[in-house]
Amino acid sequence: MLARLYIPEGGTSLEEVEHHMVELAMRQANGNQTHAAKLLNISRDALRYKLKKIGLIRGDGEEESAQPNSDEDLVR
Repeated sequence: MLARLYIPEGGTSLEEVEHHMVELAMRQANGNQTHAAKLLNISRDALRYKLKKIGLIRGDGEEESAQPNSDEDLVR
């Protein structure tokens, strides 16, 4: 069941709501895209499109926050 929602007096955009829902699903799924997509009842491809659109992953599929752990990782 969905928690009770409200719209702020100043309004909001559906894009902003979508952004927050995608972030929430990814947090709840511990970063697992397949699980997050199931939580949102969308395909994994649709989730990946939304993640790219809001800047949580790059077009090449790498997560924006991903950093190499060592110099060796840079060569791979």
